[in-house]
Amino acid sequence: FPADIIKFVVYDYLSGGKGKSSISPGEGAVYGALSTGVAQLVTTPLDVLRNRIMAVSKADQESDEKLSYVDRLVKIAKEEGVE
Repeated sequence: FPADIIKFVVYDYLSGGKGKSSISPGEGAVYGALSTGVAQLVTTPLDVLRNRIMAVSKADQESDEKLSYVDRLVKIAKEEGVE
């Protein structure tokens, strides 16, 4: 759901708010691909974080209990690197 909102906003921004009828199919395809890429770039790290929080063991949960979402993302990036 958040990815779809991001896609629509980015697509609208790239197309200048013109709508489908005033852009070519090629432009629409490029704008759609770029919009999807931006949405995935933004939402994938959040999906990884959400899955890690749900799958954490009891021992790790107690040590990470005070960490914010940003702190957890930084911890993952430091421990595993950013690929």
